[in-house]
Amino acid sequence: MIQINCTIVNITVAPVLNLANGHDYIAELESDTRAIFKVQDIDHQVIGNFEADDQIVFRDYVVPSNPGSYEGPVLELKPFIQELHISRDQFLLPDGTNYNWKGNIDFMLFKRSLDGQDISPLLAQRFNSGSRAIVTLMMAAFIERFYPSDYGARYLEHIHPFAETLKSKGFYWTPIVFADAQIIIPDKGSQTIFLGKISEQFAGMHWVLPSLCNEYQKNGCDPSIFNKPVGNLWSRGSNLSDSEPYRPGWDWKEWHPRRDWPKVIFGNDDAWYVKEGMDAENHMLDYPMPCIIGEPIGFWDRNVPNRRSNDPNLARVIGGTSIYDARGANFMSEQGLRCDMWDPITENCAKVFFNAINQ
Repeated sequence: MIQINCTIVNITVAPVLNLANGHDYIAELESDTRAIFKVQDIDHQVIGNFEADDQIVFRDYVVPSNPGSYEGPVLELKPFIQELHISRDQFLLPDGTNYNWKGNIDFMLFKRSLDGQDISPLLAQRFNSGSRAIVTLMMAAFIERFYPSDYGARYLEHIHPFAETLKSKGFYWTPIVFADAQIIIPDKGSQTIFLGKISEQFAGMHWVLPSLCNEYQKNGCDPSIFNKPVGNLWSRGSNLSDSEPYRPGWDWKEWHPRRDWPKVIFGNDDAWYVKEGMDAENHMLDYPMPCIIGEPIGFWDRNVPNRRSNDPNLARVIGGTSIYDARGANFMSEQGLRCDMWDPITENCAKVFFNAINQ
C-alpha cells in the first residue's frame, strides 16, 4: 500500500486523486486539515490530479514507486473569484499568475434580478459552460425599457446583493454604466451625478470591474467629461466596431472587433495595438493596459451573416486568439441580449469558446 498524506486548506469534503489510468482514490479525512490517500501498489508511478469540489487543486502528481507512507502536496481550494491586480498589460491573481478574462454578455440580467426573477438557472448554465464573468447594462432603451428612474431607491440598493450573488456563484461582474444615455439621461451634468452615485455602490467590491459606457459614440456618452471613479478597476468604455476606445484609458480597455467575413476570423488582431497603446506605425498613443474582447460576433442556433454564427470552429478561433492578442473575451449570444437560456448549439459554441481561452 502507498499512503499519501496531504495537508488540505479550504477543503471541507473528501478530495479525490484521479489517476491517468482511470483509477480514482477518495481520501480519508483525518482532520479538518489532513487528508489520507491509500493507493494500491499497482498504481505506482502513475500520474494523476488531486481534485476537490470539481476543481483541480494539484496537477501532475506522480505516485511514489514503493510502498510506504509519503508526505504529499498541500491541497488548497482557491476561490473562483480572487482579487485581480494589473501589471502593465496583464490581469494578475494574488499569487502573481496571469489571469485571462472569460465572461459572457447577459445585458439585462441586473434588470431581471431587480424585477425579482430567479436568475440561478441561467447562472448555472453559464458557469457550467465555462464563463466566469457576467456583463450587464445598467440602463437601456432599445433592447427593452430599463430606466434607473423607474425603480427609485431600489435601483442602487440592489447593486450590493446582486454583486454578492454573482460572486457566490463564481462570477466577476462588468456593469456597463451608460447605454442609450442620449434618451435616458441626456444631460451631461446629470450623467456625472449618476456616475458618482453608482460608482459609490461599486467601490470596494474587487470582483466588480465596471465599464463607463457601451460604444460611446452612439450611446450619448462623452468619456472626456468624467473623472475615473475610485475603488474598482475601471474601463473608460468601448467604441464602435473596429474603432479604438477613448484615450487615455483608465485601468483596462475594451475592443469590439468586426463581424464581417473574412475580418471576423482575425478581428482580434487589432486588440494587440489597443492593449499596447500604439498604432500600426508603433507610435505610442497611450499606456499599455489589459484589453478584453468585449463584444465579438454573437452565437446562435442559426447563421446570420455579419451578426450571428452557429459555427463552433469560429467560436474556437475567437476565444483562442483573444488570449494571444488581448487578455480574454466575452462570449456574445443572441440569447444574451435578453437573458434567455442558451439553445444547445449556442451552449456548445460557448463551451468551445471558453475551452480555447483555457488552453
